[in-house]
Amino acid sequence: MGLEFDFSNLISKLENIEKKASKEISEKALKAGGEEVLKELKNEVRSKVYDTGELYESLDLGPIKGSGTNKKILIGSQSSDRSVVERNYYNEHGTSSIIGKKHNKRAFNNSKDKAKEAIIVSIRKDLKE
Repeated sequence: MGLEFDFSNLISKLENIEKKASKEISEKALKAGGEEVLKELKNEVRSKVYDTGELYESLDLGPIKGSGTNKKILIGSQSSDRSVVERNYYNEHGTSSIIGKKHNKRAFNNSKDKAKEAIIVSIRKDLKE
């Protein structure tokens, strides 16, 4: 006579907890990296593009999109005012009469290493908890 335990229910609940935890950890890490890029983007806009302040004030992290390992976060102008978004585009890429300032590209390239480090620190911190 032996004891039998059915752990299938427990295992499925633990797997659900693991999925939720990994989702939260990855989203926190993505936001931490995005914050570094956003800081550098705001510095670039303030020093190279700043005009009325609308563009600078509209810069923020957007919603996280995607699932699994294919998540993305939009960083840039989050304004609902189309003219502000257009101003960001034209300042970045230029027009037939204006040379683009490439502030978005420069900010991304200047903050890559800081963003990677912020992501690593965030993941390590969350895994230790």
